[in-house]
Amino acid sequence: MHVSLETLKFCLYLAFSAACLVLGYAARRRNWLTENTSRPIHLITLVGFWSPVALVSFWRLDVDRQLLTVLLFQPAMLAWGGLLGFAIAKTLRLSPDRTGVVILCTALSNQGFTLGAYLCYALLGGDAMSYAITYTMSMNVCAVVMFYPIARHYGPEPNMPIARLIIKSLLDVRAMTLYASAAGLTLSACHVPVPNWLTSGPLLETLFYLGALGSYTAIGLRLHFGKRTARKREHAALAVAKFIGMPAAALAALWLLDAAGLPIADAPRDVLVISAFMPTAIIAVITSNLFHLDARFASALWLWNTAAFVVCALPYLLWSFR
Repeated sequence: MHVSLETLKFCLYLAFSAACLVLGYAARRRNWLTENTSRPIHLITLVGFWSPVALVSFWRLDVDRQLLTVLLFQPAMLAWGGLLGFAIAKTLRLSPDRTGVVILCTALSNQGFTLGAYLCYALLGGDAMSYAITYTMSMNVCAVVMFYPIARHYGPEPNMPIARLIIKSLLDVRAMTLYASAAGLTLSACHVPVPNWLTSGPLLETLFYLGALGSYTAIGLRLHFGKRTARKREHAALAVAKFIGMPAAALAALWLLDAAGLPIADAPRDVLVISAFMPTAIIAVITSNLFHLDARFASALWLWNTAAFVVCALPYLLWSFR
């Protein structure tokens, strides 16, 4: 069976990411690094690596109705995921710091370069990859506006009105991806050409690998397999929300758009469906860690939700879009 170069590169990237996860776990077990080291690592990763990726990704976009629909679809799905997470936390009577974690883990999904976008590329082709990148960059932008305030609210910081929470989040260095994305969209709207060295050289791929190194190594520092970081009911509730609740909402929203006379083309539609099945995002763990929520809990939810995706949802997607 022929295996494409892109598929091989994706497998290599996944193997590298898994190795970074193991590296972080081993580094903590051997006392080379402490758990708290994960916080500055995640901050450097978010600001130094993912922000340039957001800038270039939005800069390369050609804005049209299909793209705008994809961009607007994301906030609606995030809001639905946040409501599901809040309902789960209330039903299970979780503590405030774990309530914030569950909301983040339910709403935010791994739609980007580490999973969703590459899967769209492998199954659907290059145009789908562009829409998938747009979709995940939109999620990262919305995370600053919608979920940084939620993380602050459930974290140890003093309670304050929602308007102040949003303003404080916008003025935070951790919001750099938002401003990098806005800069990219502005350059695109002004028809400023993207330099070839940003897209054809090794810079972007290097940033992806550096981002994986920082993200997964820091998550590994927070993993505790022998501790009761999450119970079976919490894992089960998250799996139901991610692999039933989110896809059902996406399909319903697409049906409503069709009924309203605003159909979405095949490529972005398939991207939205595949993205709706994605497991908990790395950015949910990073946000939990940076805002002093229960990062061990977040890491455990992320790990086992990703494993559940590989066992349950991924085979269905491969069969449906083969």
